[in-house]
Amino acid sequence: MSEQDKERVAVATEYIKSKIAELIQGAKCEPIYDPRRMAYKFDVLLPENNLPVAEIRFSRENMEDFSGDNTNYDIRFRYYIDFKIYIELIKSGLIPFFKISEIFIQEAKDRRKGDWWNDRYVRVAFDSKITAVFTIGLEKLKELMEKTFKENIVNASSLSELKEDLDRIKNILDYYNVHKSLDETSASITSLSILKAAAIYAIVGKERMRDNNRPYLTSKINEEICSIAAFLREGAFLEVRPPEWLGDYVAI
Repeated sequence: MSEQDKERVAVATEYIKSKIAELIQGAKCEPIYDPRRMAYKFDVLLPENNLPVAEIRFSRENMEDFSGDNTNYDIRFRYYIDFKIYIELIKSGLIPFFKISEIFIQEAKDRRKGDWWNDRYVRVAFDSKITAVFTIGLEKLKELMEKTFKENIVNASSLSELKEDLDRIKNILDYYNVHKSLDETSASITSLSILKAAAIYAIVGKERMRDNNRPYLTSKINEEICSIAAFLREGAFLEVRPPEWLGDYVAI
């Protein structure tokens, strides 16, 4: 390992430790390098008993890529680290009421527009579980957006963009009602952006259900939230920016 790689691993390690400490007061973690998997394992230890309660892994390659600068790459890499931490700690029950939906909204603001895919078409195929998530989110957004037009609760300058995206939502739902699928051989980035918004809003719905439900259901709902979040951190959706208006609806 070169001196530059060692420095970058050290910077990444400090970032990961500080992020975990920020989320769980008093928590400690030290990386253990696994040469067989070429990965660094972070065991999260609670101060009460110093026993591991969660495990988070990062590849050696990823750790060596971290510089801590403010370039496009480093911004997206920080979110790569952050989402892995959030998902693992939510699943482990250590931050059970964390709102990961808000991180998707913040990422859309922080990552520069040029860092997202813009003009391309992608072949997509979805299983029945994520298709149901999309359709539920689309129906909820459609309802909210129609209410927006009836009550005129947004700036006039935003109405044209909202109207276009409302039409897109209706078209996607019409496509689903005909084909009982959202698979496409050539899906536009605009369509994928709408689907990503629908999935994030579905997470919002589950977070609200979780926060107002019986404690014994929290773990089950968080499993569903983490499953959707992990899906959005892979493949084409990792490169697709959700619409700017989504943050307004998440806040309602």
